[in-house]
Amino acid sequence: MSPAPAPAAPSAPEDVYVRRILAAEDFPAFSKVMTDLMSSLRDDDASAQRLANLVLRDYALTVKVIRTANTVHYNRSGRTVQSATHALMLLGARTVRDLASALLLFEHYRRRSPGMKELMLLSLLTGAQAREAAARSGGADPETAQLCGMFRNLGEVLVAAYLPTDYAEVLRRTPEMRTGADGVVAPGGMARARTQAALAHLGCTFEDIGVAISRHWGMPDVVRRGMRATGAAGEDPLELATAFGHDLATAIHREDETSSRDGVGRVLHVFGKRLDLKRETLAAIADAAVAETKDVFASARVALDDLKLGRQIARALTEVVASGDAPAETVTPVAPHAAVSCDDAHPHQPPVSGPALAALRDRLVADVASAVADVGAYEIQRALLVALEAALRGGPFDRACFCSVDVRRGELRARFGLGDAVERLVEQLALPLVGGTTALAQVLLRGEESLLSLGNRVSLQEAQLLRAWGAASAGMFPVTVDGTTIGAIYVDRRSAASALDGPTLAYLRRIVESASHALALRRARTAPASANAASAPSAPSAPSAPAAPPPEALGAPPAHAAVPAAARAELVLRVLRGETLENVAAAGDVTVAELSHWREEFLAGAVARLAAV
Repeated sequence: MSPAPAPAAPSAPEDVYVRRILAAEDFPAFSKVMTDLMSSLRDDDASAQRLANLVLRDYALTVKVIRTANTVHYNRSGRTVQSATHALMLLGARTVRDLASALLLFEHYRRRSPGMKELMLLSLLTGAQAREAAARSGGADPETAQLCGMFRNLGEVLVAAYLPTDYAEVLRRTPEMRTGADGVVAPGGMARARTQAALAHLGCTFEDIGVAISRHWGMPDVVRRGMRATGAAGEDPLELATAFGHDLATAIHREDETSSRDGVGRVLHVFGKRLDLKRETLAAIADAAVAETKDVFASARVALDDLKLGRQIARALTEVVASGDAPAETVTPVAPHAAVSCDDAHPHQPPVSGPALAALRDRLVADVASAVADVGAYEIQRALLVALEAALRGGPFDRACFCSVDVRRGELRARFGLGDAVERLVEQLALPLVGGTTALAQVLLRGEESLLSLGNRVSLQEAQLLRAWGAASAGMFPVTVDGTTIGAIYVDRRSAASALDGPTLAYLRRIVESASHALALRRARTAPASANAASAPSAPSAPSAPAAPPPEALGAPPAHAAVPAAARAELVLRVLRGETLENVAAAGDVTVAELSHWREEFLAGAVARLAAV
């Protein structure tokens, strides 16, 4: 007789609700974006490109990230940010990821109903107050505390959005849970009563559901711990800051006048000593959170016009003072904030022509110049990503890539890019430096542009390349350092096969010039001082670049001393343009072995310049 199968592990009470949320009509697409955002920083080499692409995929999100990055809270450099990639340079990838995820959460749910707006407002305030507490206490990273605070209320937001009938029942039962059968009000206020009502109706808490969804998104463990933080003994400074922000926002925003005073008093009692927060700082934290919330999201064109916040803060703190819970002389009641007019009708599509496009191009060119000025302090890839975003949005184009010379493979190959399905393009875009079915790489090595369009006359081979890349029209622009092509910027449009107009070409040339300047600056700032004194006729090699092999290693005798460097370079360029080694060698009265060696030296020098930057 076979043994009975082991009983399946009982599912958690929240699992049934999590499955219903995951199956909701609009949740899978939103969930994928959040999952992609959270995973964007796991690979350091590709994180900046991946994160920039996630933000740029949504034009409205791009605009909000840029506007928010320019607020005083985020941008203390004094330089105006005009691109998501420049925001990455100045603020760091983690900050931009956290900012983007918070903006996405807020935007996705705030319009569903008036009640959802209130919940999202609570999330914003929780995050801002957690950040303020962490910054003042010094025990936790303020930006991480803000992220944890922003997502502290995730479970309730999801239940309200996707399980409205259940949420309404929880709210209906909350007053019953607050007052016992004997009529005595239970301690803990409405927050504790809501938790008890959720347990009674759902069999789990809002936090249980929020933790399960955040695990599905791959959010950091600190965020999940923050969702359950209550201020209990043993919690770390980050958990305490998160719980403090949540409890203070709840006391001020969600309680009635009497309970609000009691709630603020509990916050002072539970968190004051443990977070090293003086009583007199509580009003300042609450006030700063409201001001920061209005400032940040007003700049992002998000309406936050609930004046009850200012009045409730003032009332609650004044009553705490009057009751003797805090010294009257140390707490200044918070004045109500003036209404902030927030026009939420920002454009949801980028400008494609006319004065709006011209103005955008001017801003992006200035942004690239600012990024180039900072190239010594950041990775060169970050500066090049700013240039690619400028090309992408200012064209506008569907994709933009940076390509570099790969001498070992003998090809010009895409390295990274931005835009729609750019990952596949980066894998496919590789042009042989010598031979091949087209001379595109040779044209770029000569420092010339290459413009292709299925709507114009192109060779069969070039048309095949465009189709393989998924482009209707494309342009490749050489990136040069000291007169040597070391790479190229590629742009394309996937459906429009029309030729580029004059203003667009002029704009792209300005972007490419800035990219070349960035590479030259990087090389000058990182190359050894001795390299500056070198005066070899060919490109100088960086210490880390592979040296060109000696002629003997290639089976060639030493080069003719009588052949000037310029003449050798011209012969090599003729080969790179597609002429055979034999014909060029005969025309130049040199051996094939010598010419082959000069070609390798030329290409090695080009790569050495790229390696030096």
